[in-house]
Amino acid sequence: MAQPLVPELLRTHLAELASRDQRADGRGRWEGRELSLE
Repeated sequence: MAQPLVPELLRTHLAELASRDQRADGRGRWEGRELSLE
């Protein structure tokens, strides 16, 4: 059986982000999310 292409593309994309210390949502590696407490 052939390996699915999507996991390989996702793995490549995540490796690129990790090399730049970024996340998929644009935040830096150690940057938290903005929270508002009500």
